[in-house]
Amino acid sequence: MVCRHCGWKAAGRPRGLCWTCYQALDIRRRYSPVSKFGRRGVLDFYGVGKLPALPTTALPGSPEKVAVLEQRASRREALWHPNDAPFGHLESVPGVQLSSA
Repeated sequence: MVCRHCGWKAAGRPRGLCWTCYQALDIRRRYSPVSKFGRRGVLDFYGVGKLPALPTTALPGSPEKVAVLEQRASRREALWHPNDAPFGHLESVPGVQLSSA
């Protein structure tokens, strides 16, 4: 396997880089880890995060709510605000019909 950056030396370092490219921090930051143990996405942290500054009106399960949760996690805030839009809020949204099972 050759280096992912320079393309001509043998890749013997993590991220698929050769020794020279791996030692340059600006080059190393350009390539994500290729190992299944490499860190990806938002890092987990332990403890209680601070309360988010504002609640969200995004409905639970919506792509907007997932994006808000990702932003909160990246800022190490608590994921849930007490005044976030509740699930029961769906009945009052025009155009949304709940099916009764």
